[in-house]
Amino acid sequence: MVLVLVGIAVRRCWAEPATPDCSPSTKRWVSVRLVGEGWSPGSTETVLTDLRAEWRRHGIEACPSGTQGLPAPIVILEIEAIRPEVLHLSLDLTDPTSGKRPARELDLSSMPLDGHSLAVAVAADELLTSSWIKLASRSTADAPQPPAPSVDAQAAVEPAQSAAPAGAPRRHEVALLASTEQFARGPWAYGLDLAVRRWLLPRWGVELGGGARMVQEQSATHGRVRSRALPLSLRILAGLVPYASRARAGAAAALSATTLFFEAEPEPGASASSGSAVAIYLRGELWTDVALGRFRVRVAAGVGAPLRSVTADDSGSPVAGARGLELHGQAGLVLEL
Repeated sequence: MVLVLVGIAVRRCWAEPATPDCSPSTKRWVSVRLVGEGWSPGSTETVLTDLRAEWRRHGIEACPSGTQGLPAPIVILEIEAIRPEVLHLSLDLTDPTSGKRPARELDLSSMPLDGHSLAVAVAADELLTSSWIKLASRSTADAPQPPAPSVDAQAAVEPAQSAAPAGAPRRHEVALLASTEQFARGPWAYGLDLAVRRWLLPRWGVELGGGARMVQEQSATHGRVRSRALPLSLRILAGLVPYASRARAGAAAALSATTLFFEAEPEPGASASSGSAVAIYLRGELWTDVALGRFRVRVAAGVGAPLRSVTADDSGSPVAGARGLELHGQAGLVLEL
């Protein structure tokens, strides 16, 4: 519950637009003109918020058309909502090769409603970046080009469709996490996990993780039992805000399979056997992370219920294993790729 409240507060701090975004100190900005009957009351502000998140990577602000007290905009972007799910994007630039204005049709009918604004922002950024790349090839005799986001010479001569947009949100993440688990109120097991995450939609992603847990030694009636574990997990993630947001929070459902290895050391006169088994758990968890450049600091915690338990016992008394209610937590660094 705490993480959910934090996520809501973060969204208000980072995601909602504010008038000071287009202050008199703004030097480079794009005038955004939203027309058409397809705009809902709140969708215009959401689109401006996501456009700002995209273009601030270039040092450019997005301001509504008609904003006063600023220098002339470097370009005007018009977005016409023909219907809520069909939009037409165009720039007031002229393509030197075709003599036409750069434009793009955007069909959002296959996307969930809460992902529309981010898709519009990414498409606008791609249109803007590809247009500047083309304008960079004009001769000096042509009209001066507007300031453009920094693009190296090699990228400038490549076809626009093969160049990744400079401000596109990174969908892939790799995480190194310190992890801990406890089964049935037993001892805590500590270790490291490596996870790879892919965002499929603005608020939905999948993650595959694996790791190792340190060796544990537990006393039994007739000796001692050493155990170690190698967990694997598959997570389905849901976020409160789009994945490109600076601070995020959400929930996840996971299926984990942990291979446990047991080594028994019997006392003199007792017999024992060693072996391995796989425990399967269904998990639910809450997570949150905050961006620091291309890195993020992530924290997660949750509970799990067994689908398949594993127990090492001594004369019928459980000594070690994975059984009963499971508690787990993670903390570490994430690299956006």
